[in-house]
Amino acid sequence: MWEEKKYQGIKNITGLTEWYGKNKRLRNLVNLVIVGGFFDPSKSKDMEEMAEIKKMHVLIEKYQLKGQLRWIAAQTDRYRNSELYRYIADTKGAFVQPALYEAFGLTVIKAMNCGLPTFATNQGGPAEIIVDGVSDFHIDPNNGGESSSKIADFFEKCKTDSRYWNRISQGGLKRIYEWYSKSKPPSFRHFDEHIVVSTHSLLWPQTLTDGNDVIFEVGVKVVGGDDAKVHGGDDGLRDRDG
Repeated sequence: MWEEKKYQGIKNITGLTEWYGKNKRLRNLVNLVIVGGFFDPSKSKDMEEMAEIKKMHVLIEKYQLKGQLRWIAAQTDRYRNSELYRYIADTKGAFVQPALYEAFGLTVIKAMNCGLPTFATNQGGPAEIIVDGVSDFHIDPNNGGESSSKIADFFEKCKTDSRYWNRISQGGLKRIYEWYSKSKPPSFRHFDEHIVVSTHSLLWPQTLTDGNDVIFEVGVKVVGGDDAKVHGGDDGLRDRDG
């Protein structure tokens, strides 16, 4: 399933960026990769989206996130989009879905199905998909300090317990298998095909960083030209050990 969403405040991407910017412990552990929207607010026709894009630029400067954050414009190629999940999983990163409310959460299912440890909003559908601490984690979008600390705790535990990342990854995969083994309405059957795509598409050629990443995806919009590029400075992402 290919979805098209606006870069709206309810998605809380600026909230996540601010959580990350304020949490020094988290910044010392991981880089932040954001996928979605436009870089140039003038390319949007939606006032709320324009305001959120402008706020993102302000936050990047305010917290001096150059070298720690990569902002990738929304991907129109679903195979490349799927490979972003797989690449972050291969580098033992995590996926964060911090929406103020999410009715269902297809991106959460995609991430979990790729074995990517997932931190998702406890407001809406993801609260039913995830068993907190067993098959990934709930986060409170209204408590950024608590949520960012929970993410930092996860990565710190991964450093002291080499099996912990895999344990959470396998818990998420098991949960998705169990969840989709139940009787499903016809509207979900088409999406199953694309879950398989996201598991087996292994052709993403770009290297984002050698370190752990936290990845957040807003959704998909039709973009091209400059908006297909990566934003975040010319020096690339910092190695977490550097």
